[in-house]
Amino acid sequence: MARAFDSGEVVIIGGGIIGLSVAFELAARGAAVRVFDLAEPAKAASWAAAGMLAPRTEHVADAPLRDLCEASLGLYPHFAAAVHAHSGV
Repeated sequence: MARAFDSGEVVIIGGGIIGLSVAFELAARGAAVRVFDLAEPAKAASWAAAGMLAPRTEHVADAPLRDLCEASLGLYPHFAAAVHAHSGV
């Protein structure tokens, strides 16, 4: 269950796909979020991987990690729809 934030501010260091995704989720739950990055957001590892979620083609050998990757991939359509609903992009 999502928990709303009562007060305070969350600072996220790094504006890649992970940092921005966490910021989006926290803001949706009521947190005041600030993201800091030394460069343009989503240009380092995020740019190179292009947001790829590919647990099947990456051949993740560790079963618990593979299960986490598969679960994350399953959640992605809902996440993408939420981002689109809030941003129009």
